[in-house]
Amino acid sequence: MRGIKDALTRRRGDIREAAAYAVAGVLTTAVNYGCYALLRQVTGIRPTLCTAVAWAVSVAFAYAVNRRFVFKTQNVRGAAMAREAGLFVLARVLSLALDMGIVWLFAEKMGMNDYWVKLGANVFVIVANYFASKLMIFKKE
Repeated sequence: MRGIKDALTRRRGDIREAAAYAVAGVLTTAVNYGCYALLRQVTGIRPTLCTAVAWAVSVAFAYAVNRRFVFKTQNVRGAAMAREAGLFVLARVLSLALDMGIVWLFAEKMGMNDYWVKLGANVFVIVANYFASKLMIFKKE
């Protein structure tokens, strides 16, 4: 009976974590888009530069939110936090490359609808980011 109770407790924790990750993702997307729109309207700089700045701001936001509210990391030492943050940014750079690669291949090279391709690419990116965060970045010791 204890084994079943432990399994149910773990399952509830996994569901809570996935739901928190989804909320964090929605908030991160809002930060990204809001930063992009604000930069475009206020500064008038090129869309690609606005995209880069908005990506950097949203990655920093995502790290803080995922660390504190999703995976509830207890690492407070400088070296542990630096490792964690570095891995987080590396994973996001790799997922950015995955995102851009999918869009380039299917939208630009194969001529598929870029909005649908981007939507599909985001599904892969979100899943990849979740597992990278859970299994490598914020893993429980």
